[in-house]
Amino acid sequence: MKNVVLIIATLLFTSGLCEAQDVFDKMSKKICKCIEKEKVVNVDDILPCVEKTMFENMSAIIDYYQVTSISEVKGEAVGQKIALKLAKNCEYFYSLMRDSIQVRAPKFSRDSILNCDGIQTGDYFYVIPDKDGNLTDTTFVTFTETEYLERMNHGRTYSKLTVKWSDKCHFTLTFAESNDPYKSALSKVGDKYEYEVIQNNSESMVLKCFFHNDEYFVECFKVR
Repeated sequence: MKNVVLIIATLLFTSGLCEAQDVFDKMSKKICKCIEKEKVVNVDDILPCVEKTMFENMSAIIDYYQVTSISEVKGEAVGQKIALKLAKNCEYFYSLMRDSIQVRAPKFSRDSILNCDGIQTGDYFYVIPDKDGNLTDTTFVTFTETEYLERMNHGRTYSKLTVKWSDKCHFTLTFAESNDPYKSALSKVGDKYEYEVIQNNSESMVLKCFFHNDEYFVECFKVR
């Protein structure tokens, strides 16, 4: 679960799925009730609740991955999906991880004089750090007048969202589709995300969003 803290932190900014995806929503809600009932105080101590819920939903997991045995399913992949759903759906779980996420998340302040002209369309990229803080995968972003498109994993995966600007510095993304396992685990068709541009300069712009009422930021570098 420790490595998932970073995954969640780096996916907060963007976050019609197949019906089987609901198994992870249902599991996350059951786990949430379990850890609340047990009054878990450390994220590393949620394992008994996770194992119990996975055992009860083994058939659904097998069906989701279209395999014949649970031994064919990678436990890490299941754990990451569950953790992402927990972070989104379970306030109690998020509270256990909040400090770990916040300490690693970048911090920015608003420009005293902010000009958001010319940023509503164009190409950008942002970089994702690994658990040691080293920069790893680059996510490329394209804004058009109606669409926000992300390409990850060297172009092998993507996410599409519609974009609507309420003014030059504020916009809403509405999730449409994704073939990325982590982005699709966090969002379903129609989910909306609010963003505010708080910095803009010749090299980059900084976006602010909220997750469980906490501020998070991402710096998007401009492609020249």
